Amino acid sequence: MFHVLGALVFTLVGVRDATWTTDGMAAALLVAGSIGVAGNVAYGFDSVHVALGDTSLVDQAGAAVLIKPLGLFFPLTMLLCAVAVRHVAPRWAAVVIGLSALAFPVANIGNIPALGVAVGVATVVGFGALAMRPVRSPSPATPAASAAG
Repeated sequence: MFHVLGALVFTLVGVRDATWTTDGMAAALLVAGSIGVAGNVAYGFDSVHVALGDTSLVDQAGAAVLIKPLGLFFPLTMLLCAVAVRHVAPRWAAVVIGLSALAFPVANIGNIPALGVAVGVATVVGFGALAMRPVRSPSPATPAASAAG
């Protein structure tokens, strides 16, 4: 159940990250993020079903097959977040978020628990750095700064 709640909280992270980038990138982040969070929530409910002894949605036919493509949008959203914050966050935080996004499907599709834990920790550290530090203003060369000026 915490998986589902975490996915919903991530929605707020994606919306906040979208405010730090250009309009086009923000739109892409919000669209991919909406789909990605839907996939993440679906996998969260799948975990609950499996824990209660039901068959995994990934192994079922019909509408359940939507879980796979929806789920792939979550790491895409993380990657777009890394791009969105690259001008306002510490560079290392954007890199950690980006690497987490690339490793996320490897850990989860490949069912590699140790990598999954490392990805989870790296994701929290990367996004946590955004919450714990003052965020730099975009440089004057970025489109967001030009529009604000």
